Amino acid sequence: MFSQAASRLLSRSTIAARTAAATRSRPFSTGLPASPATDEKFLESWKKVAPMLDPPKTPLDFMKPRPPIQSSIPTKLTVNFVNPYGSELSAKEVDMVIIPATTGHMGVLPGHVATIAELKPGVLSVHEGNEVTKYFVSSGFAFIHCKLVCRYSCS
Repeated sequence: MFSQAASRLLSRSTIAARTAAATRSRPFSTGLPASPATDEKFLESWKKVAPMLDPPKTPLDFMKPRPPIQSSIPTKLTVNFVNPYGSELSAKEVDMVIIPATTGHMGVLPGHVATIAELKPGVLSVHEGNEVTKYFVSSGFAFIHCKLVCRYSCS
């Protein structure tokens, strides 16, 4: 009885280990090659069955490889600050920006993850070296791009 239970547990653990190894060995979508892989057998079979038709596209035909990730964090952040009457800041290189988001104050440094935040009434601080410039914001949106650009559209 005891040996049967032990053998069942061991067989379950080996199955779980095989499943986990198979899951780990699959490539992620970010690790796709630059040119999509084609299945030569499928293409040959398709040409035999329907020589006048183009082969169907697979999901790999539509997937693009992810752009390369920068190896180092940049030192400056490009800021565009726009209100309904004009542009306050246009492509200004700064060190940090603190925005009053509806979820709380948010500091944006170079290399920040791409985010969209709704702004609440408050003070937007732009830090450039030792100089801090403050703007009052009544509402709007902050668009933080992964390409080191922050756009603030305020009303």
